[in-house]
Amino acid sequence: MAKVSKLTKGQASKNVRRILLKYQIDLNYLHFSASGASIYLSGYLVKNSGFELSNEEIIVLTQELSAIGPIKSDLENWFLSSDQIYYLGDQEQELDIDFFTDDDLAA
Repeated sequence: MAKVSKLTKGQASKNVRRILLKYQIDLNYLHFSASGASIYLSGYLVKNSGFELSNEEIIVLTQELSAIGPIKSDLENWFLSSDQIYYLGDQEQELDIDFFTDDDLAA
């Protein structure tokens, strides 16, 4: 039987970031941490375009992340774990983003 090597924290983080970028996840609204033992996600899981992920994308994304380690999440718009996925609500209604102009920042 082949021996499975445990990833270092740096390797796990790099692999998680690579998967999130593959699905064009906006990392401005998502915080993640990864170790060889687990992955923790918090914030909003939304694409760079502002759109939600499709059902198929979220399933495959969760499968790919679970290959690195168990998922723990505290997301505002999704509940993700290694064996469950729930959509919690419409991110457009819950996401309160303030966009500042240069004039606002100068004041």
